[in-house]
Amino acid sequence: MRAEEREPAVAGRRELLADLASAVAPGSALQLLAVIRLHGLSALRDRAGADARDRLVEEARQRALVDVGHAGTVYVSRKDEVCILLDGSFMESISKLANLTWSLNELGRPQNVAAETGVALLPEEADDPIGALRRADSRTVPGEYTKHDWDSADRRARRSATDPPGA
Repeated sequence: MRAEEREPAVAGRRELLADLASAVAPGSALQLLAVIRLHGLSALRDRAGADARDRLVEEARQRALVDVGHAGTVYVSRKDEVCILLDGSFMESISKLANLTWSLNELGRPQNVAAETGVALLPEEADDPIGALRRADSRTVPGEYTKHDWDSADRRARRSATDPPGA
C-alpha cells in the first residue's frame, strides 16, 4: 500500500519491531526512524499529577499523527517516547521531524517538558531492529540508550507475540 493511501496510525512496541525488521532487510526502500523523547514527564507528574502527564503525552501523540500524516507510522513504546518510521525523501522527513520537535517543545514549555529527536536512516545504518533503535536513540542523548534494555524488550515482545492469547 502506498504511503498516501494509509490512514495515520498509532501502533505499539510489537508492531514497531516487526516493521523495523522489514525496514532493515537488504534491498528495502530507504526509511527514516525517529525516536522522540519527552524529558520532564516525571517532574510534571509529581507537580500536577498523572492526569496532566497523560494529557500532555496524548497531545504529543496527536501532534505526531497530524505532522506525520500519511508519510509514516507513529509508534508509542513508552510514556516518554514516540517512535516514527517515515517513508519518502530524506529531506522531507527531516523537515517533518524538525517541525514536530519544535511543536512538541512549544507544547511542553509551560510544563518544563522538552522533546529531543534522534534519527537513523534504514537500512543503511542498521541491520537489525534493536540496532536501528539504538542508533536513533543514541542520537537523542549520546550514550543514553544503555539505560534502556532494548534487547530485553525485544525478547519480551517476541515471546508475547508467540504466546497463545490469555497465556
